[in-house]
Amino acid sequence: MPVVKVGAVHLSYVEKGSGDPILFIPGLIGLAAQWSHQVDYFAENYRAVAFDHRGVGGSDKPVHEYTTPLLAEDAVRLLDTLGIGQAHIVGASTGGAIAQVLGPDYPSRVRSLTLVSTWARPDAYYRRVQEMRKRVLRAWVWNHTSSCPLSGLPGRCSSETCWPASRRLKRRRWNRPRR
Repeated sequence: MPVVKVGAVHLSYVEKGSGDPILFIPGLIGLAAQWSHQVDYFAENYRAVAFDHRGVGGSDKPVHEYTTPLLAEDAVRLLDTLGIGQAHIVGASTGGAIAQVLGPDYPSRVRSLTLVSTWARPDAYYRRVQEMRKRVLRAWVWNHTSSCPLSGLPGRCSSETCWPASRRLKRRRWNRPRR
């Protein structure tokens, strides 16, 4: 996939077809490949574009907090770089949250807005699910990297370096609230 500089980062993207542009914004995993079937299908009549979020795939992976408005700004800068003034915006899950920033913050850039499996605002259940996702990711990183994400010490985590942190991870229960 080609890579372009948008602001301070390079984003990997795919672009196929010609006609009215459609920007597909991926969900939490953030890979353009999430939209491969849709890009291929819509490329017959549209200019279909999808991109890897910063931090994943072929895009740059700067070390700082990524926010929904920041990812929305990346999407707008990608449109700028590709010479697209206005596009149909399609966002799934986290991509839908990003798309919801584009609507009010960049209304002149949005020709239409399609939201797929997303949310309007986080509630208590959503916050617990996201916190659990962070913990699962930390556990994966913990087992697949050369340094401990909790203590920051080199080498695999051990009971001496991470016992207090790992104990906190195991202590909480993350059950869906009863209705």
